[in-house]
Amino acid sequence: MKLPPHQLAEFLVHNGFTRSASSIDSGEFSIRGEIVDIVLPGNKGYRINFSENQIESIREFDINSQISTHDCLELVLNSASEVILNPETINNFRDNYLKAFGVNYVNTPIYQSITEGKKFPGYEHLSPLFYNSSCGLIDYLNNPLIIYDNLSRQAIFEQENNCIDLHQARLEANKVKLNTFYPALPVAQLYYDSQKIQNLLDGEDNIALTAENSSYAYLLEQITATSFIENKTVFEKLLEIIAEDSKKIAIIFCRTKSNLERFKNILGSYSQKYIEIENLQYATANIVNLVALSLNRGFYTDKYLFIASQDLLGGKPVNLRSGAKRKLKNILMELDNLTEGELVVHKDHGIGQFLNMETLNIKGKAHDFLKILYDNNDKLYIPVENIDLIKKYGSNEAQLSRLGSIAWQRNKAKIKKRITEIASQLLEVTAKRKLAAINPIEFDQEEYENFCRRFKYTETEDQLNAINDIRKDFDSGLLMDRLICGDVGFGKTEVAIRAAFMVAKSNYGNCPQVAIVVPTTILCKQHYLRFLKRFKDLGLNIVQLSSLLTHSEAKTVKEQIKDGRASIIIGTHALLTKSVEFNNLKLLIIDEEQHFGVSQKEYLKKLKATMHVVSLSATPIPRTLQMSMVGLKDLSIISTPPMDRLEVRTIVMPFDQVIIRDALLKERFRGGRSFYVVPKIKDIIDVERYLQTMVPELKYKVAHGQMPASKVDEVMSEFWEGKFDILVATTIIESGIDIAEANTMIIHKADSLGLSQLYQLRGRIGRSKVRGYAYLTLASQKKMTAHSIKRLEIMQNSCALGSGFIIASHDMDLRGFGNLVGEEQSGQIKEVGVELYQEMLDEQVAVLKKENIEQEKDFVPIINLGLPVFIPDNYIEDTSLKLTIYRRVGSLNNDIDIENFRDEMVDRFGPIPMEFNNLLDIVKIKYRCKLLNIETLDCGEKGFVLKFHKEADIAEAISKFVTKYHQQTKLKPGNKLIFNKNLIEENVIKEADNLLDILGECC
Repeated sequence: MKLPPHQLAEFLVHNGFTRSASSIDSGEFSIRGEIVDIVLPGNKGYRINFSENQIESIREFDINSQISTHDCLELVLNSASEVILNPETINNFRDNYLKAFGVNYVNTPIYQSITEGKKFPGYEHLSPLFYNSSCGLIDYLNNPLIIYDNLSRQAIFEQENNCIDLHQARLEANKVKLNTFYPALPVAQLYYDSQKIQNLLDGEDNIALTAENSSYAYLLEQITATSFIENKTVFEKLLEIIAEDSKKIAIIFCRTKSNLERFKNILGSYSQKYIEIENLQYATANIVNLVALSLNRGFYTDKYLFIASQDLLGGKPVNLRSGAKRKLKNILMELDNLTEGELVVHKDHGIGQFLNMETLNIKGKAHDFLKILYDNNDKLYIPVENIDLIKKYGSNEAQLSRLGSIAWQRNKAKIKKRITEIASQLLEVTAKRKLAAINPIEFDQEEYENFCRRFKYTETEDQLNAINDIRKDFDSGLLMDRLICGDVGFGKTEVAIRAAFMVAKSNYGNCPQVAIVVPTTILCKQHYLRFLKRFKDLGLNIVQLSSLLTHSEAKTVKEQIKDGRASIIIGTHALLTKSVEFNNLKLLIIDEEQHFGVSQKEYLKKLKATMHVVSLSATPIPRTLQMSMVGLKDLSIISTPPMDRLEVRTIVMPFDQVIIRDALLKERFRGGRSFYVVPKIKDIIDVERYLQTMVPELKYKVAHGQMPASKVDEVMSEFWEGKFDILVATTIIESGIDIAEANTMIIHKADSLGLSQLYQLRGRIGRSKVRGYAYLTLASQKKMTAHSIKRLEIMQNSCALGSGFIIASHDMDLRGFGNLVGEEQSGQIKEVGVELYQEMLDEQVAVLKKENIEQEKDFVPIINLGLPVFIPDNYIEDTSLKLTIYRRVGSLNNDIDIENFRDEMVDRFGPIPMEFNNLLDIVKIKYRCKLLNIETLDCGEKGFVLKFHKEADIAEAISKFVTKYHQQTKLKPGNKLIFNKNLIEENVIKEADNLLDILGECC
């Protein structure tokens, strides 16, 4: 059967799919010549290859890497949306909308979008308007058998009442302000009425479930809640309960084989007998039975006690798959792409503005260039093979450089000199620490293992690795300086607690002390209570020092610190003063150092030089920044979430007073609290007015940076203690507050915040087993930039746990980078831009760390082979995607990467056209030229002209080459070499490779 790709595209569009440049999200498809990519609902990607309008192959592809994985025999295509927009349904909608709401409301965004054939968020709630009649699932079934929970009867009435209340609230809101009008259909048009559902449930053949779950819930509470109070692990308590009822058969259901092996080890450590069974008939009493089967929730009968492993270890693990990380990286690569009008930095010419990409004819050959604007309206054209010369500046404000001026090179040389000094200082500090030989830290292993068992959660693999890294540091006999970098709520505090135990309970001098420095008083209080609980009955005196203490209380704490009675000290910047004298401080734990002021950072720097240091950071360090901070520091990354953590649901939407009211009330009704983040203080009064009018049932309080610190601390403490429902605050809550019960966040005018800042804020919720909800609201009348829209799309799509590192590394603008590295370095960054500064610092640290390694050659070869070099539009049509591919090509620097990239292109887009192949060949030649110190390589019909770098030591190699090929070779002034060779276009690449092979042999 013949099926042209354009006919398939028509079918897909008709069934709710959206055409895009790359197929990444559910419901997208893309066409590239005779290749069609489709992502079905459920996020499975399929690649259909055509040949002369016949389907040649169907392959599944990874939507994250965009690479095919395996062949498929068939593909079933269904609709991609609940509502299909086509001429018939749009006409139905137009007519039914006018009947329902009248002509006064045709200017609403939802009406305008749908009548133009565009989807609109939430338009499914108007689905009855698209069709002549509506029906539900039950209408398709003939005399269905319904199995239901008895509690569902009550839930039906509650749901109906909730819907009616929401509908009424929407009608009231529509009366208040015309421009916030949102069409709301009567409940009866959207749902079955409760009486009809009751009649369905009353059918004589239906089955009602009446399980008694409360008894099992009480048993779980006994195991998990009382175990800690009695200083026992959940397993000790479980084994006690099993022993009390020897007739009951206990079976633990393990999700996986590895999970089962973990239980074997745990039970073995308690000398508890167990057997592994494959069938329930083999289970026996007086022993623990283990079976490798999944059970979502445990229960028990008269004879059996069925235990789900996650009831003991926490919920089902939700780790960020490598695929999810790659998907986010692909989306972010598009965000990180060059956009027209953006400021960039050319290594040799300075700060310019990227205008666009142009195809120019050079001696009759088409070639793609990046056009950059400089001062005096001068333009510079950069061939795409040299796109690696262009770096993003990182800000929208800067003076454009002047082409031909020496000011840029002079400025860059000055900054390079200062960077060398900074790198030398960093390395000097590191070297001194390495020379300070000390005694390894020793502690009672059995006592430590008992202490670890008190932790009521299962450690993630990354947590265990970080703890082991610290143990190795303590055993090394050298001062430790380790950065624990982990996403918000991923268990960095537990790592710090274990480190504190190792030192405080060690033989490390007389009364070894541990200090934990935190940025806020509320976090200080939270850590203090957590440490008290974890170290209960271990004979250690734990104290806190912050502004929450009275003068006399603070005086007493300082005395205990000075005379050594205080073993673990938790404090804010109040610890970083001369009035605090430690008796025997051996370990310093710093939580979020970047939030401290300049004077506190200087004090910390002095303390660090003489003791073990562990730094905790939830601000992920970009890869290119790690070379300066990390490279010199040891790094442990915690990127896997706790086992019971659920992803935070993120909703990006125009501000809607009804939806926000409903979200706040739902959080309160489930026993929780909410954050209402208002970036600008002047907008707080509008939010207060809204809460007073629309949500009078809930109590709120306000906190922001212009209030006295004591008042902010008081409000934060009251919120933590649950004395009110909503904390209205600026971004001061970005770090330093951990409230498990607060799991809804509203962010006012979210488009005014940066990507990394939004992620940090969202990290304040969803820190327990409860699902978190983040509403990123927008000003309904404000027009957003494409960049702002993309940023918010990423937040909505990046709910996967552990994605903070990827996000933050792509959101390091001038301000963010400057805050991280300090005021002095921030000023230097403004001179050359973020990316170039990072690259320069990276190179200098590498050179200083390896003195015998030659410094990176500070030039980029220019290759002119007279060939067409571009990506044809019929291969990749989308300009943005084309730029993304060019930037990726610019990052390729070895043969293996280039060949892997070729394979990927063939898989994604089909056979590579000659012009694109030329680009990849030139990039490979460029890489080889740099190794051979060749600055330029030109060719014409009669041969090649090479110019060697002026600082290259190549006299001996050139002499060998000229001696061997004297008839074809001429030397010219200025390090130039002419190699005569008759060339035709088809063999230029091959002959250039041969020439470089010969030169390589001579070198």
